[in-house]
Amino acid sequence: MQLYHQTSDPIVDRPIMILALSGWVDAASVATNAAQFIADQGTEVGWFDTDELYDYRSSRPVLHFKSGDLDEVAWPRLRVFHTELGGRDFIVVHGTEPDFQWKRLSAEFVELIYSFETRMLLTLGAVPAMVPHTRPQVQVVCTASNSALLLDDDVVLQEDLVVPGAAVSILRKAALDDGVDTVGYWVRVPHYQNQPFHAGSLSLLDKIARQSGALFDLAPIEDAANEQRADLDRIAHNRSEIRDYIQKLESQDADSPFGELGELPSAEELAAEVERYLRESEE
Repeated sequence: MQLYHQTSDPIVDRPIMILALSGWVDAASVATNAAQFIADQGTEVGWFDTDELYDYRSSRPVLHFKSGDLDEVAWPRLRVFHTELGGRDFIVVHGTEPDFQWKRLSAEFVELIYSFETRMLLTLGAVPAMVPHTRPQVQVVCTASNSALLLDDDVVLQEDLVVPGAAVSILRKAALDDGVDTVGYWVRVPHYQNQPFHAGSLSLLDKIARQSGALFDLAPIEDAANEQRADLDRIAHNRSEIRDYIQKLESQDADSPFGELGELPSAEELAAEVERYLRESEE
């Protein structure tokens, strides 16, 4: 029995495939929100069997109650979408990071890539880093199977790292080993940013647009990013301890793609303070 179930057979022309999964490499939902933006403008064409892939005690379904009764169960999902934007075809694979059968999933994922005659796989991710939100540009690092695939301003990850595995990286490695052209983009997210980081998603969408040559209307995300930046600036202006913290981050060495740990206050405490301030502002 296959994990993947296709529900329609779209006509595509050498699409770019985009892969983004929740998990520890989706800080502030940056990657999945970017993928969702493209998927929402298309149609679902397939899905993976959730009962085979998820431990519902770790990836628990969300229960929605209405008037005291259970109205809806939102199960973790891994879905496939086809979207045509700016004359370009995209296949978007995104959802909750699976708990089980990563090797079997990898094999079927590679089959899926070839079934759509995909010309390139772009994987999206985001990691918490010791960076401030005040930098003029969100920092994005990348890995690529071929230097010819890089954009002019792409910053290639040079560091030797040993980190816990993520399904998005395992699937990318399976595609890479099978000869698929792949590029992975990773946003460095201010580690005190617990809410969706719109500027990070915007940076990933810009990379996708430039890799594909498609034109995206990113005005809604740009507006959300600007509003979020203004909120964070206002919080820093009104709270001296937050302002001091961000100034310390600004003084850190920005050359390391994943940042350097310094003698700084707790990011958890700062994130809680930011969230509390935002709640107070809405009251």
